[in-house]
Amino acid sequence: MMKQQPPAKKPSDPRQARAERWLASAINSPHQRPLMPLEPERSAAPYLVGGFLLLQIIALLAALLILLPSQPATPQPVGVILPTPTLTVPIQPILPPPSTPTPPTLQPSSPPTSQLPNLPTLQPSTPPTLPPPPISLKLRGVEITQGIQVFNEPELSPCQPDPYHPAHIFCNNSIPLVTGRHTLVRVYPSCGDTCPGGDVIVRLRLLKDGQEQANLTRLLPAATLQRLNSLTLPNLRQSLDNSINFEFFPPPAWMTGQITFVLETLPQDQPDQASVTLTLTKDFATRKSLRVAYLPIAYQGVTPPDMPGIDYWLLRMYPVPGIEYYRLPVPDLTWQGELSKGEILRQLLHTYWLYTQSQPADSWPDQLFGWLPQEFYNGGAADPAWCPNCAGPHSGRVAFGGLRPEQDIGGPRVLVHEIAHNLGAQHAWSPTQREDAACFKAEGADIWVDPDWPYLQTPHTQEVGIDLYSSPPIVYPASAYDVMAYCAQPWISPHTYYKIFNSPLLQPNPIAAPLTSIQPPAESGQTGVLLVSGFINPDGTVTEPEVLRLESSSFSSAAGLNPPRGDDYCLDVQAADQSTLAHHCFDVGFTDVETGLPTTEPSPFFFTVNQIDPQAAAKITVSKNDAPLLTLTPSNHAPSLTVLSPNGGENLAGQQTIVWEAADADGDDLFFDLLFSPDQGQSWLPLAVRLGQTSYTFDAGQLPSTHEGLVRVIASDSFNTTLDESDSPFSIDSGCEALQNCQTPDETEPSLPPTAGFSLQGPATVQPNQIFEVSIVAHGLTEPGLFGAQFQLQFDPALARVENLQLHPALSLVALQSIQNDSGQVTVVASGQGQTPALTGDVTLATLTLTAQAEGQLSLTLNEIIAGTPRGSKLDLPITPDLSLRISHN
Repeated sequence: MMKQQPPAKKPSDPRQARAERWLASAINSPHQRPLMPLEPERSAAPYLVGGFLLLQIIALLAALLILLPSQPATPQPVGVILPTPTLTVPIQPILPPPSTPTPPTLQPSSPPTSQLPNLPTLQPSTPPTLPPPPISLKLRGVEITQGIQVFNEPELSPCQPDPYHPAHIFCNNSIPLVTGRHTLVRVYPSCGDTCPGGDVIVRLRLLKDGQEQANLTRLLPAATLQRLNSLTLPNLRQSLDNSINFEFFPPPAWMTGQITFVLETLPQDQPDQASVTLTLTKDFATRKSLRVAYLPIAYQGVTPPDMPGIDYWLLRMYPVPGIEYYRLPVPDLTWQGELSKGEILRQLLHTYWLYTQSQPADSWPDQLFGWLPQEFYNGGAADPAWCPNCAGPHSGRVAFGGLRPEQDIGGPRVLVHEIAHNLGAQHAWSPTQREDAACFKAEGADIWVDPDWPYLQTPHTQEVGIDLYSSPPIVYPASAYDVMAYCAQPWISPHTYYKIFNSPLLQPNPIAAPLTSIQPPAESGQTGVLLVSGFINPDGTVTEPEVLRLESSSFSSAAGLNPPRGDDYCLDVQAADQSTLAHHCFDVGFTDVETGLPTTEPSPFFFTVNQIDPQAAAKITVSKNDAPLLTLTPSNHAPSLTVLSPNGGENLAGQQTIVWEAADADGDDLFFDLLFSPDQGQSWLPLAVRLGQTSYTFDAGQLPSTHEGLVRVIASDSFNTTLDESDSPFSIDSGCEALQNCQTPDETEPSLPPTAGFSLQGPATVQPNQIFEVSIVAHGLTEPGLFGAQFQLQFDPALARVENLQLHPALSLVALQSIQNDSGQVTVVASGQGQTPALTGDVTLATLTLTAQAEGQLSLTLNEIIAGTPRGSKLDLPITPDLSLRISHN
């Protein structure tokens, strides 16, 4: 038997094992020819190892050639030519898709150098530099407002870029801005394709003449931006919490003329990025402050309450930098006879004219407003110069009204409405009360609607308004009613605002219209003023006018109050030689400015001719179409006049009576004007006008305190004029404290005492489930008092729940009242309105009703409170912010 061979050893190299398996499979393949028997003395192992090594070398060379750049083919050591693959380098995107992970770079192990050819060295390519990611922010726009502004997205289609085109009013930010008026810049940022992950910086730079004047920054939290991004622009404008706000309350002195607003925004965590920028240039025009004097009119023994401080709506709505509202420093005007619009306007204008006689021009009121008792007059009347067909002297200077019964703003609404007429505003379209319960136009009544009213068949303002003079500001929705409509709770529309802005009476240096044709005055040593006033009846007849020929130097610089030039009627003043001293043609209307309907009342006219020798006037003619309607010449004798009391040395207080005696040799009827001087004739104040009797009773407490008082009486027989005064001074010791309104327009409001402040008041302990009250109390408030307040109260919602909130009745205009029991917060923004008096003394502003939820120590924190006066000034008062109470069964 043959001796058996021991089994072959298993290869230790795995690569060799794989090669052997491959060879075995090749040997056993049916496609292989039978192998020749091997010579027994020659082993197959060396051949197998050599073949395996050759295969390894070929595989390694192929892998290296793939990594090499494309080159001409070169002979390979193995005796075969391998194709050289082309290397393709993929282009890297700027930002790789976030969902695709970057594969790791594999580093092949270096083979032994003895087995590799001499290969070129590979130089790795430099990867492209990735730019920083773009800012995902946008600016939807910026709104610059001083009370009302046009701002829409997209811009309204009727918009015309030409600022002189009527449709320019539909363009964004088209409402003009006024130097010195409170200004608010509202910025509306939004997200781009995505919202930034961090907070956003919003910066406002203001430039004048290319020089930066201010650089202001606000920080917008990322969560707030995400919330704002989901809102439409109308919703954004409804709340100041929905915009980034830059307040200029008041604006700096340099904010006049052309100002450039540069808005920049960028994420806080990308300070090196280029910001998103928006630039807007606006002109701040100069307008004069509006001076309004008021005068109570007593009628049938009823005197309207003196109403200082109701001018706040003028400043809030009108395009002016300031309002001076003060009582004309004279006693109440006592009305006798029937109430007639034309006669009231004429007497107010006569009073206004007399007041300007000895006052410097820069102190004249722009408007004189008469207040009637609401029991006898429910409404108002104006005297606009722009309406030649309206009944009135067309002065644009006087108006009057009573207190309306509606509970919105009553008297202040009448004041704003009527003076707006004088400044150029006309009526907005108004629905009847049946069509809109918030309006009070009677069924069948007519209202003379502005033919240029651009908002067809609607009384609404169309744009969001903001009262920037309340503290805090109050936002009025676009559905608010225009103040020139017959509706409650008004604001002002862009159209009405623009009309008032263009008023000639608000220009920096208004110039009174001169007489259209006037000859040089007759040469004489005397200069003075000639006043001619009267009425034209609807049937065309003319009542005999009243003429005052005043020679005193006190009357040489009176205001010119002549009506605008017209064609209907003409007034001529001639000297004795038939030369013309003055010639003026004017229109007379018999239409009610409120209704547009014909009126049966006569229409007054009122002329003043300054710098003239009044004694040279020998004939006055009123004509129509060159046909004289009335010719007036002086009678033979001037009236005789003597002041009897007070005539010198008296000390007046309380109710006093002025007495004089007068007569006219020609038997003419006489009319009298009364004036008072507090400085021995240096200046004169009107006490009463066009009186028919020879005595007048007044309240000395309504006159300034003085020891140099004089009374002057002017008597007129309708052409000739006579004056007489007290022989020597008398005294009035009333003092300022006796006046109902002693504060002059330039005086600042008094500060509150240091003991004033706010606090929380409530029980020390309560039991779970017990209902209890906590009050917010203002202490020690003095004049001018508190008119509006904003506060925020925080509490632990796990310990208590707010069930109810009751505000002081005077805070009736509620802009925001929010109870959030989930987060434990109460927010209130409210103010007074109308004739509501300001709050003084110790006042409970709000009372909260709470329910104790669980045992514990409950802390209530008044972390913010802002209070304001009727004029919009902020009250800086200390706060005792915390109230702590125990909730326990014990």
